[in-house]
Formats: sequence, structure tokens, C-alpha cells
Amino acid sequence: MNQDTKIRYQSVGGILNFAYESEFWITKITGLQTDISLNTSQSVGQRGSTVNGQSVQPKKVTVNGAVFGDVEANRAKVLAAVLPLHEARLAFIQNGGTWYLEGWPTKTPVFEDGFGVQSFQFQFYVPYPYFRSAEQKSYQLSGLRALWHTPFYTGGSFYISKYTENAFCRVENTGNVEQAITLTLYAAAEVSKPVVYNVERGGYIRVDKIMAPNERMRISTHDKDKDAGQAVRFFTADGSESNGFKYITPDSDLSMGVAPGGNIFMADAAANKQNLRCTLVTAGGERHSL
Repeated sequence: MNQDTKIRYQSVGGILNFAYESEFWITKITGLQTDISLNTSQSVGQRGSTVNGQSVQPKKVTVNGAVFGDVEANRAKVLAAVLPLHEARLAFIQNGGTWYLEGWPTKTPVFEDGFGVQSFQFQFYVPYPYFRSAEQKSYQLSGLRALWHTPFYTGGSFYISKYTENAFCRVENTGNVEQAITLTLYAAAEVSKPVVYNVERGGYIRVDKIMAPNERMRISTHDKDKDAGQAVRFFTADGSESNGFKYITPDSDLSMGVAPGGNIFMADAAANKQNLRCTLVTAGGERHSL
């Protein structure tokens, strides 16, 4: 395996750290490439074909490795960690960053007999095929910015915070594919029809509601939240939760994401913008390959 890359497999059964200097090695790993299916059509007399749609396929990763040292104990650790029916995370640590895939084993480890070294193989199914950064980033689009720092001057008077004056917020995607976001909108006092703009791409998400004090909305553009009916959640002042999809305008872009590189976002409201607290959370980036 690459001496500069460390690979970690983590599940409820334990953590396996594969590294050049450890007693756990990965000798070969296949299936990390990204496969893309194209839907095409061709009319009579047409040269070539027309691409009507594309979809990125899941990955099926095959891991070959070996254990050294106390072979019996290390073999037991591998079998305990790579469990059937349990989700796991396969992380790659290189160049100071960590990128991971989430999935399920489709074949548990099979070991070869041997003395001193035992080789093994297992398969890992990854439904969401992109590598995700383990770093999560939070950006404040509107709200209070802290002004109090230590050490501080005790004489006179000063503000401990103030409302954010920046009209635009730059959100960075360090990966090479577009990634989803999670927005949280909170009304410190009454706010009328808050909206979040993706300035460069022209899309927006608008809430068609006058939010009362201490009401909150969480809006996710992640596919797994949409599939589970959790894309838009509304929270009342007393903390009760319900589906908030009815408050989102039909022209809102619930597929809004962060493109590779820098992205400019802005939060606004029809009235009382100063009462809006808005944060955007995203991972550091996503990649189709490492």
C-alpha cells in the first residue's frame, strides 16, 4: 500500500487502522472509480447520438489486505469490525486531509491459511459514490458577530456583539463535485418571509411565512433527507417539530448546492431582516475520485 496513505475502516464492531507501519495492511483495493450511465437517443440520419440524461452509479469496492504480528488477535479484530448488516465508513487519510465513503459489507472477510501473515478479502457496497470530506464547515449568512475577546479593556463601554453587516458570504467547496447544503433559519424576533440566495447561480430558497420569535426552520438539499421526508423541518417556539415543506415557495430550488471552488450566498427577508439568524452547513468538499 502507499506509504503516505492511511486507510481506516470504522463500524459498531470496531476500528481498523491500515498503515504501512502497522500490523494491518491493505495490499490492493479496486472499485474506487466512478462509473457514469448515459441515457442516449438517436434519430434517423443523425450523426452520433444525443445525451438525454446521466446518472452516477454506486461503487462496489473490493479490499484485499493482510494481518501481521499476533495473527489470531488481529484476525479477530478484522472479523469483529467488518460486520454483516451494519453500516461502516471507509476513510482515506492523505496530504493532511480525510475523505471517506459510507456503505455496507456485501462479503465479510475471507482469510487464507498461513503462518506469520494471513491475507484476507472483503467487499464493500457504497450507495452514495462520492468521497466526502470529514471536515464540516459552518457559515453565518446573517446574525450576530461576537466582538468580545480576551484580554479586554475594562474601562468605558463596548458591545459584546453586533449584527452582521456583510451582504455576501463566500462558501468554499474544496472538492471537485457539487455538494448539498443544510440551512438553519432562526427568528430572534418576528421575521417576514426570509430567503437565501445563491448569488452566482441565480437560485434561491424562500420561506412564505412570517416567522414568530424563536421559530426555526432546517432546510436540507441532501438526497437522503428528501427520500426520508426530512428535507424541510419546522420548529415552533416550544420546540415541537413538523414538516415545513408547505412554507417553501414552489419556485424555490431544493436542489441548491455548493459548486467546486468559491460560492456566494446571501440571506434576506421581506421585513425585519435584522432579526434573522441564518447559518449554512456543508462538508469541506466531495470528490468523484482520489
